Amino acid sequence: MYEYREALNSVLKVNWRGKNNPQRLLVFSLLQELARRDGLSTALSGRNEKELYPILLFTRFSILEPKYSSFMLDVFDTILDIYGDTLYQSKSIAGLLRLVEEKIARELEFQRRGFQLLGAIDALLTAATTTNRHTPSSTVISLNGYHGDKTHADSASADVS
Repeated sequence: MYEYREALNSVLKVNWRGKNNPQRLLVFSLLQELARRDGLSTALSGRNEKELYPILLFTRFSILEPKYSSFMLDVFDTILDIYGDTLYQSKSIAGLLRLVEEKIARELEFQRRGFQLLGAIDALLTAATTTNRHTPSSTVISLNGYHGDKTHADSASADVS
């Protein structure tokens, strides 16, 4: 039988730090494969503080990277489901969890502000489009002191000449 826990432990031992580090992809790929085989919970379960720390550390550094974020949020959720409140009994794990939670909160605030900005831009574009669409074709113009619509202005310019 495939040893899920040992496989995860072994890939977490290598240096995976750095955004373009190929070892990071190895850890991520193994986590995905474990999930595909319904073995992620098995690989994450029954860990002590020392064994759980590298997983949470990887989660912290990977959770908001676009290519990893959706899946890593699922991994984080699985860890929270398995260990629940016991995670906060260890000071080092609790500190790491707070860092992950703060990172997620900052990202959510960033996204909220981004959506507000998109809404404001959309409102401005809609207003600009609506204004241009409702401008009458016979705009009032001034020609040598004469005020009138285009049709009258054209005849007035002929009279002025």
